[in-house]
Amino acid sequence: MKTYIHHVPVVFVLCLFLLPNIIARDFTDEEYLTLPRLFHLDDYHSCLSQKDGLYCLAKFQLTPTQSPHIAYDLIKEYSDDVRHFNRTVIHRGYCVSARCPDTAGVNASLRIQKCANLRARPHHLKATLQTLHYCHSHNDTVTDKPPDLLQSIFLYIVYAILCLNILGTMYDFVWNDKKKNVLIMAWSVRANWQRLTVSYESKDPRLSNLAILQGCR
Repeated sequence: MKTYIHHVPVVFVLCLFLLPNIIARDFTDEEYLTLPRLFHLDDYHSCLSQKDGLYCLAKFQLTPTQSPHIAYDLIKEYSDDVRHFNRTVIHRGYCVSARCPDTAGVNASLRIQKCANLRARPHHLKATLQTLHYCHSHNDTVTDKPPDLLQSIFLYIVYAILCLNILGTMYDFVWNDKKKNVLIMAWSVRANWQRLTVSYESKDPRLSNLAILQGCR
C-alpha cells in the first residue's frame, strides 16, 4: 500500500505532461494553409533604393472584428497548443512606401499600423501594433556621411605622417650636407629603407648567430 501511494505523485506528474499531447488534435494541411504566416519580409534593399522608401519591421497582435469568427477560432485553437507557435502574433517587415503609399504624411508607427490593418481587414481581422522594431528610410542608407570625431582624428594623424615622410624624403635628396638634421632624417623613406636593409658584419661569432634575425628584419 505504501509503495502504491509513493508512486501516485509520479503518475500524476506524467499525466500532466502527456495529457496535452493526448487531447491536442492534429490539424489538416488545408487548415494549416488557412493560418496567417508567422513571418513575412519584403525586400529591404529594393524598398530603400527608392527616394521615398520606408521599411518597417514590427510585431502585431491579431484580433477578430466580428463574432463568431471561424477562421480566428481555428487560429486560436492552433495557437493554444503548446507544441505550436502563437499564430495570433505575427511578425511583418513591410515596405510601407510601396504597399501603402496612401498612408504618407503620418508618422512611421501609424503608417505601419494602417498598412498591417489594410492587409488584415479582408479577413475580418485587426492587427494591433505590439512592438515596432525599427523604421528605416532611404536617407538612413546613404553612406556618404561626414566622418565623426575619432575618424577625423585618425585621418589627421595619417595625413601628418604622410606629410612628414614627404618632407623628410625631400630633405634627404635635396640637402647634400653630410651633417643632416637627425630629426628630419628620421622621416625620410630612403634613409629608413637603408637602415632596414643594411647588413651588419661582425667578426664576433656570437653576433653571427643573429644573422637570421637580420634577414627577417
